[in-house]
Amino acid sequence: MDVNSVASNITATSRTESSEENLIQNKDAFIKIFIAQMQYQNPLEPTDPTALIDSIARISSVEQAITTNDNLETLIELNGGGTEQFGDPISYLDKIVEFESDTIQLKDGGTSFSYEMGESAEQLFIVIRSESGNPVYTGFGSKNIGNNEFAWDGMSTENNPVSDGVYEVEAFYVGKDGEIVNLTTSTVGVVTGADIDDGDITLLVGQLKTLRNHITSIRSENAEENI
Repeated sequence: MDVNSVASNITATSRTESSEENLIQNKDAFIKIFIAQMQYQNPLEPTDPTALIDSIARISSVEQAITTNDNLETLIELNGGGTEQFGDPISYLDKIVEFESDTIQLKDGGTSFSYEMGESAEQLFIVIRSESGNPVYTGFGSKNIGNNEFAWDGMSTENNPVSDGVYEVEAFYVGKDGEIVNLTTSTVGVVTGADIDDGDITLLVGQLKTLRNHITSIRSENAEENI
């Protein structure tokens, strides 16, 4: 067996389901045979370098084909494949979604978020921090039982305007037993795209990201769907 026959075998196996595994095995065989041929070649009739270059080119072509196939599978998933787990992300584009998030986006000097109170409390505390973790606003929110909304005008605790961007938010109160109770916060935005993070499909909402299972409602101009 020579390098040309191994390269031909690699090309053929690219059409099977186990193409990636076969490519690795045949590539190893190709390298071993090539080294052996170089060691024992006749100095008066050396191995044709043209054939070697052609074989390497064929291997590279198969590797690119396998990589392209993997990328296509990812795009298929993003475009609707695997929708049983994530839902079709394309259907969310340009929709207004409400989703659970501990971050908010301040845009044009304004934003809002909501939280759910399950019991009465003496005070509901709001803390908004920069992405570096520094508090920029501390204050109080509505403590009514049920859903509450907090609108932030982008002013710091010292009543100075802060720059637009992403901020972390906390809403909590002191329970009857003296323990701090942290509440889940939600915000609203328009879905502008989708991305893949660590194998999970995430929706882009302005500068924020959310997973499909964190969305609590979808709104459009004509209808609203609660999840």
